[in-house]
Amino acid sequence: MKKNILTPEEVQDLLAWESPNQNPPAKESDRETRGTPSQKKESSVSSTPEGTDFFRDVLNALGEAIITTDRNGRILFQNNISRIILDQSLDTIWKKPFSQAVCLLDSTGLKKIESPIHRCLEEGVQLLLLPNTILRRPDGSTIAIAGKISPIFDPKGLIEGVVVSFHIARLEGRKPLKRKNLMPRGGAA
Repeated sequence: MKKNILTPEEVQDLLAWESPNQNPPAKESDRETRGTPSQKKESSVSSTPEGTDFFRDVLNALGEAIITTDRNGRILFQNNISRIILDQSLDTIWKKPFSQAVCLLDSTGLKKIESPIHRCLEEGVQLLLLPNTILRRPDGSTIAIAGKISPIFDPKGLIEGVVVSFHIARLEGRKPLKRKNLMPRGGAA
């Protein structure tokens, strides 16, 4: 089975990426491993000639919530969709264990489920979130989600971390939500 493997430079760019709107606290020891801003600008892997952050733009354009972790399950990155669904900024969850920062519940919404991150890290296989998984947000509100957890491999085939991708789902047996018209009144796009 062929694995999708990132180059060491691509892995470092993903791990070092910081959103201008979501700057985690910088520590002196982190700067050494993540690189300086000038080193990041020189990388041709993550930047286009115009200097925009290619990975950030792609991950924000997906329409899926994306969270990446290191090999210990600590959160390193989230895209804008994830920030909106979780109702938490990267500042509040950065370097926290996924199971501590993201509360996943069973279909009843009452029982916390075991974090699938650790299983993915141990087994090195892609996992699907259980049907009708519920995400509890910091304010206590809940959202049904669907998604998958995929291992990230380094060039030697060792697990470097995981990517969690998820989206809002409709619980089976419930009527769909009525959506408000997003078009302004009297105007056409």
